[in-house]
Amino acid sequence: MRYHNSSALQILHVCKEDSDAYFCSATNLLGRVEKKTLLVVVSLPRFTAKPPVKVVAVPGYTLTLNCSAIGDPQPVISWKRLVSQLPVGRSQQINGALVIRNIAKSDTGNYICVATSAGVFDVETVTYVNVNIPKGRFILKEQFNVDRKVLQLKKKSRKEAL
Repeated sequence: MRYHNSSALQILHVCKEDSDAYFCSATNLLGRVEKKTLLVVVSLPRFTAKPPVKVVAVPGYTLTLNCSAIGDPQPVISWKRLVSQLPVGRSQQINGALVIRNIAKSDTGNYICVATSAGVFDVETVTYVNVNIPKGRFILKEQFNVDRKVLQLKKKSRKEAL
């Protein structure tokens, strides 16, 4: 701590332990006055898990975007979508993750994870979601279970690909 001309208090390299009640008093010939102020030190949110910058999703499947952060107080994670709202009836937030069921082409866009501490301080990270049918040399044939949906894939022969 440092005092300036007996009229100002400066706390250098502030940390959580500096949170406390501070008193300022002034005295002159007419008397004395004392004021109290409360200093609460918070640490800004920091992401511990961020979704990728870009994600490609297949229509009809479930997409999960994970996001978590630390801070003091513990940040609250929320999600929003740039330009429009989150998919109504198909999206929910579970423990910081955004889950979109039965994802559709119209869900393509930027999704923002927001970590907010003390209702005031926030940090954001953006993920671009591209919902598209994968391109490639595949035709339906062999069966695989993927996220409770059944895909049948068979690599095209060179002759079929032409």
